[in-house]
Amino acid sequence: MLEGLRERYGLKAWWGAFVMRSEMKHLGGLVEETYVPILRLMDEDPDRVERDHRAVKAQRNEIARWDSPYARWKKTYGNFVRELEWACGELEPRMSQPDFEDLIVSTLGGRMENWVGWMKRLLQRLDERSPGGIGSATSGSRATEINARSMATMWPIVGDIEIRGVEDGVIECYIPDCAMHKVVSDTEPQTNACLYGCKATCEAFLGPEVPMSIHFEPNLPAFDCVMRVSMDGRPADPALRTPRELDLTSA
Repeated sequence: MLEGLRERYGLKAWWGAFVMRSEMKHLGGLVEETYVPILRLMDEDPDRVERDHRAVKAQRNEIARWDSPYARWKKTYGNFVRELEWACGELEPRMSQPDFEDLIVSTLGGRMENWVGWMKRLLQRLDERSPGGIGSATSGSRATEINARSMATMWPIVGDIEIRGVEDGVIECYIPDCAMHKVVSDTEPQTNACLYGCKATCEAFLGPEVPMSIHFEPNLPAFDCVMRVSMDGRPADPALRTPRELDLTSA
Protein backbone atom coordinates (compact mmCIF):
# COMPACT_ATOMS: atom_id res chain seq x y z
CA MET A 1 0.00 0.00 0.00
CA LEU A 2 2.80 2.39 0.94
CA GLU A 3 4.56 1.66 -2.35
CA GLY A 4 1.37 2.39 -4.25
CA LEU A 5 0.95 5.72 -2.46
CA ARG A 6 4.56 6.60 -3.23
CA GLU A 7 4.03 5.82 -6.91
CA ARG A 8 0.90 7.97 -7.12
CA TYR A 9 1.86 10.84 -4.82
CA GLY A 10 5.65 10.73 -4.35
CA LEU A 11 8.17 13.29 -5.57
CA LYS A 12 8.70 11.30 -8.76
CA ALA A 13 4.97 11.50 -9.55
CA TRP A 14 4.90 15.24 -8.92
CA TRP A 15 7.92 15.70 -11.17
CA GLY A 16 6.20 13.73 -13.93
CA ALA A 17 3.03 15.81 -13.65
CA PHE A 18 5.04 19.05 -13.69
CA VAL A 19 7.12 18.08 -16.74
CA MET A 20 4.09 16.88 -18.69
CA ARG A 21 2.10 20.01 -17.91
CA SER A 22 5.01 22.13 -19.12
CA GLU A 23 5.51 20.02 -22.25
CA MET A 24 1.85 20.07 -23.24
CA LYS A 25 1.75 23.87 -23.06
CA HIS A 26 4.01 23.81 -26.12
CA LEU A 27 3.27 20.48 -27.84
CA GLY A 28 -0.29 19.73 -26.78
CA GLY A 29 -2.11 21.49 -29.63
CA LEU A 30 0.14 20.24 -32.42
CA VAL A 31 -2.19 17.61 -33.88
CA GLU A 32 -5.29 19.79 -33.92
CA GLU A 33 -3.55 22.99 -35.00
CA THR A 34 -1.13 21.60 -37.60
CA TYR A 35 -1.65 18.00 -38.68
CA VAL A 36 -5.45 17.96 -38.95
CA PRO A 37 -5.54 21.06 -41.24
CA ILE A 38 -2.86 19.47 -43.44
CA LEU A 39 -4.83 16.24 -43.61
CA ARG A 40 -7.99 18.13 -44.55
CA LEU A 41 -6.14 19.70 -47.48
CA MET A 42 -4.74 16.37 -48.63
CA ASP A 43 -7.88 14.24 -48.29
CA GLU A 44 -10.67 14.06 -50.87
CA ASP A 45 -13.14 13.97 -47.99
CA PRO A 46 -12.11 16.61 -45.41
CA ASP A 47 -15.19 15.85 -43.34
CA ARG A 48 -13.98 12.27 -42.92
CA VAL A 49 -10.76 13.61 -41.40
CA GLU A 50 -12.79 15.63 -38.92
CA ARG A 51 -14.95 12.63 -38.05
CA ASP A 52 -11.93 10.40 -37.52
CA HIS A 53 -10.23 13.03 -35.40
CA ARG A 54 -13.33 13.41 -33.25
CA ALA A 55 -13.37 9.63 -32.79
CA VAL A 56 -9.77 9.70 -31.58
CA LYS A 57 -10.47 12.64 -29.25
CA ALA A 58 -13.42 10.73 -27.82
CA GLN A 59 -10.87 8.26 -26.39
CA ARG A 60 -9.27 10.96 -24.27
CA ASN A 61 -9.05 10.22 -20.57
CA GLU A 62 -10.52 13.20 -18.76
CA ILE A 63 -8.44 14.55 -15.90
CA ALA A 64 -10.43 14.90 -12.69
CA ARG A 65 -9.71 17.36 -9.90
CA TRP A 66 -9.03 14.52 -7.48
CA ASP A 67 -6.63 12.63 -9.75
CA SER A 68 -3.19 11.87 -8.30
CA PRO A 69 -0.10 13.48 -9.88
CA TYR A 70 0.75 10.10 -11.42
CA ALA A 71 -2.72 9.79 -12.97
CA ARG A 72 -2.49 13.32 -14.34
CA TRP A 73 0.86 12.52 -15.94
CA LYS A 74 -0.37 9.26 -17.47
CA LYS A 75 -3.66 10.65 -18.80
CA THR A 76 -2.10 13.81 -20.24
CA TYR A 77 0.74 11.95 -21.92
CA GLY A 78 -1.49 9.15 -23.16
CA ASN A 79 -3.95 11.56 -24.78
CA PHE A 80 -1.15 13.30 -26.65
CA VAL A 81 0.63 10.14 -27.83
CA ARG A 82 -2.62 8.50 -28.99
CA GLU A 83 -3.51 11.46 -31.20
CA LEU A 84 0.05 11.85 -32.47
CA GLU A 85 0.11 8.17 -33.46
CA TRP A 86 -3.20 8.59 -35.31
CA ALA A 87 -2.04 11.72 -37.14
CA CYS A 88 1.25 10.12 -38.21
CA GLY A 89 -0.61 7.04 -39.42
CA GLU A 90 -2.87 9.24 -41.56
CA LEU A 91 -0.08 11.44 -42.93
CA GLU A 92 2.53 8.79 -43.80
CA PRO A 93 0.63 7.06 -46.67
CA ARG A 94 -0.17 10.43 -48.26
CA MET A 95 3.42 11.69 -48.45
CA SER A 96 6.83 10.51 -49.58
CA GLN A 97 8.82 9.07 -46.69
CA PRO A 98 11.40 11.90 -46.62
CA ASP A 99 8.66 14.57 -46.74
CA PHE A 100 6.72 12.80 -43.99
CA GLU A 101 9.77 12.59 -41.73
CA ASP A 102 10.69 16.21 -42.43
CA LEU A 103 7.18 17.37 -41.55
CA ILE A 104 7.05 15.53 -38.22
CA VAL A 105 10.61 16.43 -37.21
CA SER A 106 10.34 20.12 -38.18
CA THR A 107 6.96 20.75 -36.55
CA LEU A 108 7.67 18.84 -33.35
CA GLY A 109 11.25 20.14 -33.24
CA GLY A 110 10.06 23.72 -33.60
CA ARG A 111 7.77 23.36 -30.62
CA MET A 112 10.49 21.64 -28.63
CA GLU A 113 12.70 24.63 -29.38
CA ASN A 114 10.12 26.85 -27.69
CA TRP A 115 9.85 24.42 -24.78
CA VAL A 116 13.46 23.45 -23.97
CA GLY A 117 15.54 25.47 -26.42
CA TRP A 118 17.17 27.08 -23.38
CA MET A 119 18.89 23.73 -22.69
CA LYS A 120 20.71 23.82 -26.05
CA ARG A 121 21.88 27.38 -25.46
CA LEU A 122 23.09 26.47 -21.97
CA LEU A 123 25.10 23.52 -23.32
CA GLN A 124 26.66 25.73 -25.98
CA ARG A 125 27.72 28.33 -23.40
CA LEU A 126 29.17 25.68 -21.11
CA ASP A 127 31.10 24.21 -24.02
CA GLU A 128 32.52 27.62 -24.97
CA ARG A 129 33.63 28.34 -21.40
CA SER A 130 35.32 24.97 -20.87
CA PRO A 131 38.95 24.98 -22.13
CA GLY A 132 38.66 21.51 -23.63
CA GLY A 133 34.95 21.63 -24.31
CA ILE A 134 32.08 20.36 -22.19
CA GLY A 135 33.14 16.78 -22.84
CA SER A 136 36.50 17.23 -21.12
CA ALA A 137 34.87 19.17 -18.31
CA THR A 138 32.57 16.24 -17.58
CA SER A 139 34.91 13.35 -18.27
CA GLY A 140 35.94 12.55 -14.71
CA SER A 141 34.45 9.48 -13.07
CA ARG A 142 32.43 11.49 -10.55
CA ALA A 143 31.19 13.94 -13.18
CA THR A 144 30.34 11.09 -15.52
CA GLU A 145 28.35 9.41 -12.76
CA ILE A 146 26.43 12.64 -12.14
CA ASN A 147 25.72 12.99 -15.86
CA ALA A 148 24.53 9.41 -16.01
CA ARG A 149 22.24 9.78 -13.02
CA SER A 150 20.79 12.96 -14.47
CA MET A 151 19.36 10.83 -17.29
CA ALA A 152 16.82 9.58 -14.75
CA THR A 153 15.11 12.99 -14.85
CA MET A 154 13.85 12.03 -18.33
CA TRP A 155 11.48 9.44 -16.87
CA PRO A 156 8.28 11.47 -17.60
CA ILE A 157 9.01 11.01 -21.33
CA VAL A 158 10.50 7.51 -21.54
CA GLY A 159 9.84 5.87 -18.17
CA ASP A 160 12.42 4.35 -15.84
CA ILE A 161 16.01 4.31 -17.10
CA GLU A 162 18.77 1.87 -16.19
CA ILE A 163 22.37 3.05 -16.59
CA ARG A 164 24.35 0.28 -18.26
CA GLY A 165 27.70 2.03 -18.26
CA VAL A 166 29.99 4.51 -19.96
CA GLU A 167 32.39 3.78 -22.81
CA ASP A 168 34.49 6.34 -24.69
CA GLY A 169 32.47 9.18 -23.17
CA VAL A 170 29.11 7.74 -24.24
CA ILE A 171 26.56 6.99 -21.54
CA GLU A 172 24.50 3.93 -22.44
CA CYS A 173 21.06 3.74 -20.88
CA TYR A 174 18.44 1.03 -21.09
CA ILE A 175 14.71 1.80 -21.11
CA PRO A 176 13.00 -1.50 -20.23
CA ASP A 177 9.40 -0.39 -20.69
CA CYS A 178 9.07 2.90 -22.56
CA ALA A 179 6.33 5.13 -21.20
CA MET A 180 5.43 6.46 -24.64
CA HIS A 181 3.84 3.08 -25.41
CA LYS A 182 2.57 2.17 -21.94
CA VAL A 183 0.52 5.32 -21.38
CA VAL A 184 -1.65 4.30 -24.36
CA SER A 185 -1.63 0.49 -24.38
CA ASP A 186 -0.09 -2.43 -22.53
CA THR A 187 0.13 -4.46 -25.75
CA GLU A 188 0.23 -2.25 -28.86
CA PRO A 189 3.41 -0.24 -29.65
CA GLN A 190 2.99 3.39 -30.71
CA THR A 191 5.32 2.88 -33.65
CA ASN A 192 5.13 6.24 -35.45
CA ALA A 193 5.07 8.29 -32.27
CA CYS A 194 8.15 6.36 -31.15
CA LEU A 195 10.19 6.50 -34.37
CA TYR A 196 9.34 10.01 -35.51
CA GLY A 197 7.83 11.85 -32.55
CA CYS A 198 10.58 10.69 -30.17
CA LYS A 199 13.63 9.17 -31.88
CA ALA A 200 13.96 11.25 -35.05
CA THR A 201 12.83 14.51 -33.47
CA CYS A 202 15.03 14.30 -30.37
CA GLU A 203 18.10 13.24 -32.38
CA ALA A 204 17.60 16.16 -34.79
CA PHE A 205 16.85 18.60 -31.98
CA LEU A 206 20.32 18.05 -30.53
CA GLY A 207 22.04 18.81 -33.83
CA PRO A 208 25.74 19.25 -34.67
CA GLU A 209 25.80 22.76 -33.19
CA VAL A 210 25.16 21.31 -29.72
CA PRO A 211 27.98 19.54 -27.79
CA MET A 212 25.58 16.80 -26.77
CA SER A 213 24.09 14.08 -28.96
CA ILE A 214 21.52 11.43 -28.25
CA HIS A 215 20.60 8.27 -30.09
CA PHE A 216 17.71 5.87 -29.55
CA GLU A 217 17.50 2.29 -30.78
CA PRO A 218 13.94 1.10 -30.08
CA ASN A 219 13.27 -2.61 -30.03
CA LEU A 220 9.91 -2.59 -31.78
CA PRO A 221 7.40 -4.15 -31.47
CA ALA A 222 8.60 -4.64 -27.88
CA PHE A 223 8.59 -1.61 -25.61
CA ASP A 224 12.27 -1.53 -24.61
CA CYS A 225 14.92 0.78 -26.05
CA VAL A 226 18.61 1.60 -25.77
CA MET A 227 19.52 5.29 -25.42
CA ARG A 228 23.08 6.53 -25.86
CA VAL A 229 24.16 10.03 -24.88
CA SER A 230 27.45 11.67 -25.78
CA MET A 231 28.71 14.89 -24.16
CA ASP A 232 31.80 15.48 -26.30
CA GLY A 233 30.18 16.59 -29.54
CA ARG A 234 30.58 13.25 -31.31
CA PRO A 235 27.58 11.25 -32.54
CA ALA A 236 26.38 9.00 -29.74
CA ASP A 237 26.47 6.07 -32.14
CA PRO A 238 26.91 6.88 -35.84
CA ALA A 239 26.59 3.21 -36.81
CA LEU A 240 22.97 2.98 -35.69
CA ARG A 241 20.23 3.31 -38.26
CA THR A 242 17.84 6.14 -38.99
CA PRO A 243 14.07 5.57 -38.53
CA ARG A 244 13.46 4.90 -42.22
CA GLU A 245 16.24 2.26 -42.19
CA LEU A 246 14.85 0.30 -39.24
CA ASP A 247 13.43 -3.08 -40.15
CA LEU A 248 9.93 -3.25 -38.70
CA THR A 249 8.79 -6.34 -40.57
CA SER A 250 8.37 -8.16 -37.27
CA ALA A 251 6.00 -5.50 -35.93
